[in-house]
Amino acid sequence: MNTPFTHTLARLLAPGLALALFAAGCGEKAKPAGSTPSASSPADAIATAAPPPAFTSGTGSPASLVSADPKSGIVDVRVLSDVWICVVIDPTAELLAERDRRFGPVLKADKAKHDANPQDWYYEKSVTYHTLAVVNEIHPQLVKKFDSTAHWRVNGKPPATATYWPQSVDGFPESDPSFPAPSHTTLLPRIADFIYLKLAEPLKPGATVNVEGADGRKASFAFNPGSTVCWALKVNQVGYLPDAPRKFAYLGIWLGAAGAADFSRFEVQAFQIHAFEPGRNWRDGQATGPPVFTGKIKLRAKEATQKHKDQPITGEDVYELDWSAFQQPGRYCIVVPGLGRSWPFKVGADVYGEVFYTAMKGLYIQRCGVELAAPFTQWPRKACHLTTYQGGFPPESDRWYDNDKYDAPGADGKAAFGFRDVSGKPVRMNSFTAVGSTRTAKVVPGLKGGWHDAADYDRRVGHYDVVWDLCGVFEMFPAKFSDGQLNLPESGNGIPDVLDEAAVQVDVFRKTQTPAGGVSSWIEQNSHPHHSGMPDKDTNPFVMSLPERNASLDYAAAAAYLGRLIAPFDAARAKDYLESAKRAYAWGVDPKNTIRGVKFTTTASYYSGGKGGLPVLFDQREQLPGVNGGKVSRPHMLAAMQLFAATKEPRYLDDWNAGNGANDVLIRGLPDAITPFIYVTPLLHPELFGKETVNRLQAAAEREAATFMQGQTELAYRLLWRPAQHGYFSFMAWGAIHAGRRARFPLLLWRVTGAEKYRQAALLGLDWQLGCNEMGRSMVSGLGSTRPVIFQHIMSEKDNLLEPYPGIAPIAFSYGVAYPAWQYQFALVDGGHDSAKAYFPGAATCLLPASLGRDKIQGEFNAIARTGNWQKTMIDKLRPALEVTYPILRRLYTHPAAVPSQNEFTVNENISPLAACAAALLPAGWKPDAALKNRQPITKAQDLPIYLQP
Repeated sequence: MNTPFTHTLARLLAPGLALALFAAGCGEKAKPAGSTPSASSPADAIATAAPPPAFTSGTGSPASLVSADPKSGIVDVRVLSDVWICVVIDPTAELLAERDRRFGPVLKADKAKHDANPQDWYYEKSVTYHTLAVVNEIHPQLVKKFDSTAHWRVNGKPPATATYWPQSVDGFPESDPSFPAPSHTTLLPRIADFIYLKLAEPLKPGATVNVEGADGRKASFAFNPGSTVCWALKVNQVGYLPDAPRKFAYLGIWLGAAGAADFSRFEVQAFQIHAFEPGRNWRDGQATGPPVFTGKIKLRAKEATQKHKDQPITGEDVYELDWSAFQQPGRYCIVVPGLGRSWPFKVGADVYGEVFYTAMKGLYIQRCGVELAAPFTQWPRKACHLTTYQGGFPPESDRWYDNDKYDAPGADGKAAFGFRDVSGKPVRMNSFTAVGSTRTAKVVPGLKGGWHDAADYDRRVGHYDVVWDLCGVFEMFPAKFSDGQLNLPESGNGIPDVLDEAAVQVDVFRKTQTPAGGVSSWIEQNSHPHHSGMPDKDTNPFVMSLPERNASLDYAAAAAYLGRLIAPFDAARAKDYLESAKRAYAWGVDPKNTIRGVKFTTTASYYSGGKGGLPVLFDQREQLPGVNGGKVSRPHMLAAMQLFAATKEPRYLDDWNAGNGANDVLIRGLPDAITPFIYVTPLLHPELFGKETVNRLQAAAEREAATFMQGQTELAYRLLWRPAQHGYFSFMAWGAIHAGRRARFPLLLWRVTGAEKYRQAALLGLDWQLGCNEMGRSMVSGLGSTRPVIFQHIMSEKDNLLEPYPGIAPIAFSYGVAYPAWQYQFALVDGGHDSAKAYFPGAATCLLPASLGRDKIQGEFNAIARTGNWQKTMIDKLRPALEVTYPILRRLYTHPAAVPSQNEFTVNENISPLAACAAALLPAGWKPDAALKNRQPITKAQDLPIYLQP
């Protein structure tokens, strides 16, 4: 994880391309990028400079709503309610033009020096701080104008209210991007300004709305409730099952510093469901025909009731639109007279087929060591990472890395286990350092495969969760799966495709198995990828970790599970898996195979602080690490469970039952540490594992499900999460809040008990992930009208295709405000660099809306001496205003290189859980249609939802 590369807006919104597209839509000739007419001030000058990219729909379509002067910088105008609109301005191209006007020759010379004799740090600093020098001067001037009613006119009248909100949409490009080659992005954010304008009077159907700024920015749109999207209407943008017990849409919007939009006048008014006629892109389309269903709008939760420790969760008054009684299959949208329409959605028994197929393709495109090509995907890629070397580093099956507390040292400061220096004192070891320091020249024959973990390429022990997810859902619902279902290279081998995909993890680590039975669990590099291009260009060697006991038991569990499930389809292959699992198990439970006596000398690298030559010792404890101090490890229990299910040999049941409270190992650590689908086998086969044990496991699953279902009852958008008063409500980082992660609990219990309440909870939770959420967006690439386009994924950035790979669910919310957002989105707080002192003395500028105290905070900034950690002192001045205003489930800083913890993903945390949940909701015998199998990448920027609403 955590790679420093991005799928950039730069490549999506190349100015020349965007202008040409815009001119074609608006009938105006595009002006050449870089022209800078004279003006009286820098801010006025850039208002007429090269425009940023703009959205526009084709002329003549009922949904051709937004038209703007190409020089305006306005990329969209959105209807939020009958009296609120949002003007979206991206000043990036303007700022770049001004930077190049002032500093172009200097940057060109620095680039030439860099190319002749690469000095990454110097050129990077030059680009960053020449850019920041301009941004720090110009953007605050723009903000003050945007944030004022005096600046704006709507149909010739000043708005009743004007406020703005800055939102990061990507990294700031190094230079004007040229399509299709992407432009490198800096650690500065690309900020779009969202200006919220309250109209003097409500919108009227058929009216044309003209928006104009005092600096000449102009845009207009026609309001038609049947075709104009109201961004306050939230739906599951993929669709709903006809027999879903409860089907909801939602109404609510946050207006930045203006708070929650007031929809009280729409309460108990009617909403309508209409058939939907698609247009040419995500913005186009219209409601058609008479209403097929009519219902009433009802208040769900006031904003004041949705808080966690005085911090807003949604920022909205949320209304629900209940249409549970409607079951007719078709493609629809919701229309609220006076507001507009929703994004389209389907009603059908097969709607989760698209989710399942897309998420499984998200796994497929992460495969390592193989070529990706048609007909299996339209996002091609060459085979990568075909060679792996033997290493001498321990895997990550316990907290050995970046941790000096693995074994508490005695009074003499020495420890018996973990990483130590030759005197016995604990050493804090970085895994990259261990990989690089222990790599040998020996190639491991045939070792390639597995899934790339995330944006980077390692393959690791956590990916066994993918096996549990896929095998678990297959064991629960075998009739839903078939060979050929996922259009894989293995399709046609007689084995259901979902099991073929699960085998990707088992097969790669089976290749690491020693003759004695030991298995490795980590294939890693000595750094993040060296090459910023496609993975086949990455020449940094991969290295295999030492075999280890818990790693071998993890493998044994997965191999036994997979072998048992494919036995009806391929008995010989199943036998091979089972025999391999038995050998791995025998090796893993034998204490004599504990790692002992590892010695190596560290090599100098970035991760070792530039220092090398440190002799290091490593020894593992003989007792395998359990959970919360337990005496039996979880991999041991899972392997015993699956081997007993496969063989019925009593020795495995004895191991399962052995130990003091051993089975509690499968309970402790839920729900965050592991997939609940580890419970599938015992809960479906209580006759094998004993009623008492199985009841205890089921009770544990029911407790976890009850917690999340209680939260679903209380939280406005019915997400499956802990209630706001729960002690762990804020623990939502790394995708823990994703509905796929949580819906596995109720879906398992639905299969075991048949209770419909569990299926209902899962469906409502998935509604949240697919569009019924605070930001009104699908959280999965390739699914829905508004969805992730900018996230951390090297292949999506470097494949010369505009649209990113589908099926990826970036992490998103982590509860808090990301540090770079404090530093560069809501303020500009940067002390600069010694190399930039001549032109950039530092920045200390507050960018909050005026109504949140911008001028007061700026005064406090000005009074702070720039000594010590003055940047933190300034950022702390923002907290009182921002934390009570900025909703928790809107705190998304889209800048892949700067905040991987919100912009990255992993296959086991964010993709396989969604795939498994969608699979559980398939109709029996589901197959994808030709359109889904042959889906082509989108090739035009205007057809992608780039600027998501804050």
